[in-house]
Amino acid sequence: MRPLYGQTASSGDPVRMACLFMPNGVRTDKWTPSGSGKSFKLSPILSPLEALKEHLTVISGLTNQPSHKGDQKQLDQYQRINTWHSAQLAYLLKAIKSLPEGNVLDNSMVLFGSGIRDGNAHATKDIPVVLAGGANGQLKTGRHLKANDNAPLASLYVGMMKRMGVPTKSIGNASNELRGL
Repeated sequence: MRPLYGQTASSGDPVRMACLFMPNGVRTDKWTPSGSGKSFKLSPILSPLEALKEHLTVISGLTNQPSHKGDQKQLDQYQRINTWHSAQLAYLLKAIKSLPEGNVLDNSMVLFGSGIRDGNAHATKDIPVVLAGGANGQLKTGRHLKANDNAPLASLYVGMMKRMGVPTKSIGNASNELRGL
């Protein structure tokens, strides 16, 4: 028996989802990829994910409404922590991808990110997010999606809920899904 939610019209397989959270934000000058679309280049912090790039949608430019102090030594430590988080995501995604059931990553959505950009400044613009997995072919992956200015972070959640087959009119301050998802 299948649960009501988690089914999709495009496939008999449920869309699985996992969320990983970075509570202190990231060092954005080392997080945001260069380029956009399929020709983007992963940043130093996201470099542990290079082997899984085709399964990712790196999202930047989101906004969320409501550490360090600019010291270079603290910023360097902050980057090492951010990179360690990315390495843990790479470990998880490789494990999911190698499951004997096959295509589990392609049938999943794994959200990795933070509700703030910078833990020190509590900056709410340009929220760092990676969405991995294909949601049964419902997501375009292997790209960097630059959200329109002031696109609410919750618009990503609306789009994810839609792909899981969960009827959602709105979440927080978003009534539509993230454009281009």
